Amino acid sequence: MYTIGFEQMREAFIDEAQKIGKKNIERAQKEGQAFYTGEVCVTDGVQSLGYTENSHELNELYSRYIKCDWGEGECDAAINTKTIETGYGDIMGIYRLNGQVIWIITDLNEYTTTTILLPEER
Repeated sequence: MYTIGFEQMREAFIDEAQKIGKKNIERAQKEGQAFYTGEVCVTDGVQSLGYTENSHELNELYSRYIKCDWGEGECDAAINTKTIETGYGDIMGIYRLNGQVIWIITDLNEYTTTTILLPEER
């Protein structure tokens, strides 16, 4: 019987997630984008403010985000760049919409999704 240790499983998981992330990055770059956003979800908190996935205001923020304009999160630009290069981890932008802080986060790992949320929903 073959046994595998925790550290080996962790490394295997990270390797696989990075492969998937890199494939997603390649797909996005073929479409002229820096990274693949996957499915985009808007949380209940953001929706309670009157915004939906079809809101003009959220679409403007999302447009900035996919162009690597990280909003008030410019201090995280180096982290986001490294994440895009490795294809593993989270990308994050921080914005203000009518005085309310809105986060946009993309999880580049196995099930790539982008979530538009309020900070307290994390």
